[in-house]
Amino acid sequence: MEDKGWFDQERYASAGGSVPIFVEGTGHVATATVSGLPQKADHDLVVEALTTFRNRSTD
Repeated sequence: MEDKGWFDQERYASAGGSVPIFVEGTGHVATATVSGLPQKADHDLVVEALTTFRNRSTD
């Protein structure tokens, strides 16, 4: 991505850890972001948290 000049490298980094959140019938409503761990661990933490939230009981 950096080689394509798609963003200002002084302000942004191409890194894992951010996951868009979409609601069916609505579209994009939020983005969950984690930073501070290695990139894959950042991403995996967000996915794990969102999966846990989605699967929780509403009782």
